[in-house]
Amino acid sequence: MKQYVFPAPAKINHFLHIVGQRPDGYHYLQTLFQFLAYSDTLRFQYCPHNEISVSMSTLAQPIALESNLIYQAAKLLWPWRQQATGIAIKVDKRLPIGAGLGGGSSNAATTLVALNLLWQCHRTLAQLLADALKLGADVPVFVLGHAAWGEGIGEQLTPAHPAEQVVLVITPPCTVSTQQVFSQRGLTSATASVKIDGLNCEAVLNNTSKQFVNDLAPWVSDTYPVVKEALNWLNQYACAKLSGSGSSLFATFKDKSQAQAVLQKLPSHLNGFITNSCNVSPLKAAVALYS
Repeated sequence: MKQYVFPAPAKINHFLHIVGQRPDGYHYLQTLFQFLAYSDTLRFQYCPHNEISVSMSTLAQPIALESNLIYQAAKLLWPWRQQATGIAIKVDKRLPIGAGLGGGSSNAATTLVALNLLWQCHRTLAQLLADALKLGADVPVFVLGHAAWGEGIGEQLTPAHPAEQVVLVITPPCTVSTQQVFSQRGLTSATASVKIDGLNCEAVLNNTSKQFVNDLAPWVSDTYPVVKEALNWLNQYACAKLSGSGSSLFATFKDKSQAQAVLQKLPSHLNGFITNSCNVSPLKAAVALYS
C-alpha cells in the first residue's frame, strides 16, 4: 500500500527574549524563527482499520500513545475526515529530543498538515494554526511554514526573510526539559520588549551589540555544564547560540567549507551536522507534491 512521505524540519531561534508572563504561567516571548533543511521523516499509510497507529524509530524510551503529539494531532483532525480511513504513521527520527530544535512540535505540525490533505479535512490555514496552538506554542510556526518573527507565547507570527546561511549544529549529550527551563524564576526580569514590526532581520543576524540574545542560555549553561563547555568550544570559531531551550547550539558560516573545518575539530562526545537555514519549510514542497 502506498506511503506518503513528509518531512518534519528542525527550527532555530536566532534570538529568544522573555518579556512577560501570563497568569496561567506561559511566558510572553519575542523571537526570530527559521527552519533548517534537516528533518525527521513521517510516513503515512492508509489502513483499513478505523484507528490511528504511531511507530517511532531510534527512541530509547517509547512514548505512550496518548502522550504522543503526533497521535494528539491526528485525533484533532479525526472528526473532520472526508476520507474516512484509519492511518498508520511511521517516524524516522533524526532530530535529537530535548534539544531546542522543535522536533516534537515539528512532528505534530507535519501530522496536521499532511492529514489535512490525506484525509481531505479542508481545514483552512487559520483553523490549522488554531489546532496547532492546542498542541504547543512552537507548533504554529511549523504549520505556517515560513520563517517568522514570533510574539505572544510564540503563536503571533509575522513572516520574515532573514538571510539563508550555512549552519553548524552541535548537540551535547544531555536532554533539556523545556518545562523545567521555563519554570525558573527571574526569566522576565532582564529583557525589555522590542518593536518586532519592521525590525531588520540583518540587525539580528549580524548583531554585534549582543542585544539579541537567548534569555534562557545563562540558566541552561549553568545547569548543564556540558552545554556551557560546548558553548565555549564553539565560540572559539563563530558566534555560538543556544536554540530555544537547548541543548543544541548553532553557528552560521559564509560557506560550507568553513563549517566543515570546524566540524572536523568537534570533540568526540558531541554530535554535530551541517545544513542550511531556509525561510520556506521543506514541508511545503511535499504538500505541493501530493496536492
